Amino acid sequence: MSKREDTLAAMRIAGYHNDKAAFTRLLIENRIRITVADEAWLTGRKQRANGMKCACYECSRGDSKM
Repeated sequence: MSKREDTLAAMRIAGYHNDKAAFTRLLIENRIRITVADEAWLTGRKQRANGMKCACYECSRGDSKM
């Protein structure tokens, strides 16, 4: 995976967890267009709303509260 793909995946995870601070940090630190970043955020929010399981490290450990 490229750095851009990794960043977009992290933005989707931030959207899934409604983590605005992480999303903003990723947006500022990386050269991602705001329209693409917003789409990644909304994809994460939709995944959570549809009951899709999160694959991030914290959630896959099993001790997360989300």
